[in-house]
Amino acid sequence: MTTDEANVSVAQRLLEERTRLELTQGALAELAGLSRVSIAKYESGGTLPSAEALIALDRSGVDIRYVLVGVYCTGNRAMRDRFRMAFEEVGRQAQANKEVLTDETRLELAWRIYEALETFEKYKLD
Repeated sequence: MTTDEANVSVAQRLLEERTRLELTQGALAELAGLSRVSIAKYESGGTLPSAEALIALDRSGVDIRYVLVGVYCTGNRAMRDRFRMAFEEVGRQAQANKEVLTDETRLELAWRIYEALETFEKYKLD
C-alpha cells in the first residue's frame, strides 16, 4: 500500500467514525479542540492527523484504532486505553531522546508496544 493509499484509507475511516458519531466536521473539531479545516484536511486525505490530534480525537469518542488500522475496538475500553498509552509513550520517548519521528513510524512503534502489552496480558491471565 502506498502512502497515498494509506492516507485515503485513514481519511475514509475518519469520515465513517464522524458519521457514526453523528457529528459535523465543526462539532467534532470543537469536541477535539481542533479546527474544522484540520478535520476537513484529514477526511480528504490531504494530511494525516498528528499524534496529538489522534489523542484528541480518541478523547472525543473516535475509535482511533479503527481509523488507523481498520479494526474496530470491540468496545473494550482497556484495549483503547492500552493503545493510547502506547501511542503517548512513543511520543514521550522520542521527545526525551530528541528524536523526530514520522507519524507512520510513531504509529508502527505504538502498535508494536500495544501488541506486546496484549501478549503480556494474555500470558498473565493464563
